[in-house]
This record gives sequence, C-alpha cells and structure tokens, in this order.
Amino acid sequence: LDWTDSVHTALFFATMSSLTWNVGTPCIWILNPFKLNQESTGQKVVFDRDDKFPIEYYDAATKQQFPFDMPAAIAAPWRSERISAQKGYFTIHGNDLRPIEKIAPKCVKKIEIPQHLVRGIIKHLTLSSTNGFSLFKDLDGLSMKLRRQFKLF
Repeated sequence: LDWTDSVHTALFFATMSSLTWNVGTPCIWILNPFKLNQESTGQKVVFDRDDKFPIEYYDAATKQQFPFDMPAAIAAPWRSERISAQKGYFTIHGNDLRPIEKIAPKCVKKIEIPQHLVRGIIKHLTLSSTNGFSLFKDLDGLSMKLRRQFKLF
C-alpha cells in the first residue's frame, strides 16, 4: 500500500475519490510506521536507504516466503517525481493477507470525513495549490487540474 506524510495529499485522495467514484463516506487512515515496524520486525525505524529492509523483497515475494507476518513500513529506495510530489511511503505486506487494520489495529486509525465537509476541504486544497497537477506531474495530472478548475468533470 502507499501512504503519505502530507495531510493535504491524504485529503486530496480521500475527497476526490468521494466525488469521482462516489465511494460513500471519505476517510483518511493514519499510520504510525514506527510502531508498526516495532511490532512487525522488532525495529523502531522506517526502513530506507540507511536503515535497510532486512530481506530481499523481490526474492521473498517471488517465493512467497516472508520472514514477517505483519506489514512493514518503508521509504522507497527509489524516488520518482510522482512519489516525491505525493510525499509517498509504502507498506510491504508479509504472510498475513488480512487488512492492515485487522493485523495491526494499534498502529492505524481511520478518520471519516463527513460528507458536508468535502466541498470545503476541496476549496481549501485548491487555495493551497494541492491539485491533480501538483500531485501528478504529467499530462494526466494537468488535465485533472484543468477539468476541476473549469468544472469540466
């Protein structure tokens, strides 16, 4: 799964998903990656270039043999423009295939956004320059921003 450390990015995805796909009550999930990794791997870090993830992920995924049952939080060792713009992080899931809120309920919290607040949040995001193009630095992102800006959706 992908995560962000930006509340604006999280709110953008939650509210735009609500409007675009009519998915019901929008929400954001808050993850404590340090607590998750402490419970999962015994190390209270977010794995990155300096604190290496203790397994070769692609080999373990291919063989479907993870040393951990729980997910682990990582900062991707690669940084694309999109990941940087969205302030992205990831969780790598192990042997337990249940949702993260079932596996590690003390590490995540769901915050529902009442529908009557969605338009105001989107207005705030627009005023703070959080939009499709600021998060997707490509032509698709630009068209997303322009469709929204000129109400062409």
